[in-house]
Amino acid sequence: MQDFLFNMHLKTLAAIMAVCCAAWALFYTAASVRKPKTKKPKIAALIFLLLWISFIVFITLLSREQESVRRITTQPFGQIGTVFMNGNVLKEKSLNVMLFIPLGMFLASSFPRKMPEKSLAVLILSAALSCGIEYAQYKYMLGMADVDDIICNAAGGFIGYIIYSISAVSIYVITQIRKNEKNSAQKQDTNNL
Repeated sequence: MQDFLFNMHLKTLAAIMAVCCAAWALFYTAASVRKPKTKKPKIAALIFLLLWISFIVFITLLSREQESVRRITTQPFGQIGTVFMNGNVLKEKSLNVMLFIPLGMFLASSFPRKMPEKSLAVLILSAALSCGIEYAQYKYMLGMADVDDIICNAAGGFIGYIIYSISAVSIYVITQIRKNEKNSAQKQDTNNL
């Protein structure tokens, strides 16, 4: 599975990820606007969150074969110079970011916290999951543990949070417009009597 994802063209993966994120944002917005006080969108977000975490663990740990040597890179952006010379490094970093975008969206939509706390929680939890994955990769020799992966994964989670925030603002705007239209219609009905 990991090879399948890595061998796909980066633009194709980005398009698939964009469509998935847009579909989730539309679903969450529609569900929240239709019945703003229901918990169904939160429950759906928790289910999708658990499924996505399972997918991440499968891709990053369970689908890999054990290597004969433990490898670790601790220098942040140590491979940044090779990004322009080696397309695989850029692709790998981009995949790390894209893999965690839905996680950030699902985390943010699962929490009932206020906005400023939610952004920090998403960032910390994305980085913590990534640290756990990198530790497991190092301990069980399932690839190279890389500090860049943690940075890219946390950035992906934060991008997911931003997508969620845009959805949340649109939900607020749509509900306010509907509320104002309803109030205006009620005032007209009262004035007509």
